[in-house]
Amino acid sequence: MKRDITFHIILYLCLIVTGCKGMQSAAETVPVLEEDADGLKTEGPVIYIELDKPSASAAKEPEYMGVFTVSAYCGCSQCLGENRRKLTYSGTSPKAGYTIAADLSEFDLGEKLAIEGNNYVVEDKTADNRSESLSIYFDSHKEALSFGIREVEVYRFPREESEHEGEYIGEFLLTGYCSCNICCGEDNGDMTYTGAEPRAGRTVAADPDIIPLGSEIEVGGCIYIVEDTGKEIKGNRLDIYFDTHDEAVVYGRRQEPVYLLGQ
Repeated sequence: MKRDITFHIILYLCLIVTGCKGMQSAAETVPVLEEDADGLKTEGPVIYIELDKPSASAAKEPEYMGVFTVSAYCGCSQCLGENRRKLTYSGTSPKAGYTIAADLSEFDLGEKLAIEGNNYVVEDKTADNRSESLSIYFDSHKEALSFGIREVEVYRFPREESEHEGEYIGEFLLTGYCSCNICCGEDNGDMTYTGAEPRAGRTVAADPDIIPLGSEIEVGGCIYIVEDTGKEIKGNRLDIYFDTHDEAVVYGRRQEPVYLLGQ
């Protein structure tokens, strides 16, 4: 009688455990043995409890980048000067606790960074006259002043393919351009091929036979609109617009996956 009661208790507990686990991988199992007056034995029914296995898509650990000088800013004229704007350099609305400006020669737009236990996305660029590589956005000037300037450890998260919502259309060669004579020649004008005024963080030139004009695409975590074309921009090639020639040169040439969001 004692043997039967003990077995039923163990069976009941096992059913509770397996019910909580749900449908999981059965690659690893653990036998639960019967117990009698003499201790554990392997004879009799064997019940298997399914165990959790680490997900293959578990988030990767961030990469340690080193110690950087990090400052703070807001959207006021004291922080941004006369060229204050409502949008970030990548064309998004800045958000406290999320947006961070970076020296784009050291970091790419769209990169995710971890600083002092908080996660940020590079959506803006630091001012040309600032020595700090990174600057965190705050809603008010008082909060930015309170943060001050700090030497902190910075970590970078690897990008995941699952983050992209658009249709993958291939790997493209990316370059940068501006409206100067070097990039566009003497007849550059101030308008794109579509008649829109070019804007950094939004305008990109593409081959309309590959990506139609007016299309929204995601490149490097940023969203651009195909508003321009170019003599050399053929096939899987994109030219991203920058405000200055120096920024276009710093951007250089790089290979990136491109995602089509809509037309």
